[in-house]
Amino acid sequence: SGMAASTGNLGIAYYASGLFPQALECFRRAYSLYEAAGRRQGTAVIMINIGNVLSSTGDHDQAIDYYHRALDVCEEEGDRSSAATAILSIGEVMADTGDHAQALVYHRRALSIFEELGDKDGVAMMYGNIVRCLLALERDEEAEVLLEQQSTMPMLRPNLQARHLDNRAILAERRGDLDAAHDLLT
Repeated sequence: SGMAASTGNLGIAYYASGLFPQALECFRRAYSLYEAAGRRQGTAVIMINIGNVLSSTGDHDQAIDYYHRALDVCEEEGDRSSAATAILSIGEVMADTGDHAQALVYHRRALSIFEELGDKDGVAMMYGNIVRCLLALERDEEAEVLLEQQSTMPMLRPNLQARHLDNRAILAERRGDLDAAHDLLT
């Protein structure tokens, strides 16, 4: 299973570099190695990674299929953290394809798991995703309440901070406060 993990890590490096065919090849190889070793939890994580590649290349239906397959294994194995990742990934694809109402359902489901696990980073991330869906659905008042709650959370990852500021700027712009929106983005 060391070889499976190394192959999976190589796939992550390829994915991060935008080399999707190479990433997919590594992930499929890692999947086979985990499967041969009987490591179902490893196969679930790799299926999430395969879903990420497929989503990034626009194959949203296949990505969702992989995420659901990973979720089934995670739930059978009791891996709540990876289950939350599979659920949030489904939500992200839903949001990317414009189904914000359905994305909201998945993001809230992932949020409850991250809260249950005490994963503060996951909670902050889900708040940002939920706010983005609420803004897309023009439910600004709900979005503003969650943004205020999110402001009190530690957001150590720069992408979480950026999304939070971007969401606040969208709300400021919608209220007609263009100066505040500009200040948030500069």
